[in-house]
Amino acid sequence: MAAIHHLSVIEAEELGKAHRTNLTQRRFAETLQAANVLFSGRSFPCPDGNPVLFLGPIWTGERAAGEKHIGRLESLGKPTLSQVGPMRLAQLLGLYDAQVMNGRHYALRTRWLADLTPDIISAVTAAGAARTSPLSMIALHHFHGAGTRIAPDATAYSMRRSHFMMEIIAAWEPTSVVEAEIHRQWMSDLSATLAPHALPGGYANFLGPDCHDQIADAYGDNARRLCEGKQKYDPDNVFSSAIPLPDLSLPNQNTKRVDLEVTI
Repeated sequence: MAAIHHLSVIEAEELGKAHRTNLTQRRFAETLQAANVLFSGRSFPCPDGNPVLFLGPIWTGERAAGEKHIGRLESLGKPTLSQVGPMRLAQLLGLYDAQVMNGRHYALRTRWLADLTPDIISAVTAAGAARTSPLSMIALHHFHGAGTRIAPDATAYSMRRSHFMMEIIAAWEPTSVVEAEIHRQWMSDLSATLAPHALPGGYANFLGPDCHDQIADAYGDNARRLCEGKQKYDPDNVFSSAIPLPDLSLPNQNTKRVDLEVTI
């Protein structure tokens, strides 16, 4: 069995022209869903300042079959750079380390999306063009395949349907409070635009401790069982974590929204 990790940078201008038609929007979404790969995509700036779309499909299985699926993704645009070959897991996990800089400020929102509809694609394309910082990015991860065949109550993670997980990442160098708020607002605006199209909850690792509206649904029906286990085995919160559990004592958890923000 072979594992293929494919890095493909497709020119943003190609995508910018393509996203204007519903036919191309559907083709883009259908190709991503038909490709039997773990998928990650994000927009980020090139050294010349122009934005590009980065596609990072991962295939585990027969190499020939993986190359066929990856070829379909390459056909979506004219790749500026394309690399295909085997990669060890350790290499994969460290692939983006160089993009996270000490001293830089980051704020993050996340959304679960059932599908990439034309409205969602248009909203993301518009937000990408309106970024307030060249360091900010939008990352998209496709959850499907073997992970969807696990029962929702088998692990703490209950979102077992096929979906897309989006990261909306505002990133900027240390600057004034006013400028920082502009970058956070860009992130919040896209999150709010996607909210009506999103599934309830969100990926818990990317939720801040006071994001009650999403935390309440992040664990699905497992939330009460997890809270009861925490209270029974760690009532003093010795094993504290930045990953939040819902506060079941709150009568309404949809009362406050905050950003998960860190400085590296």
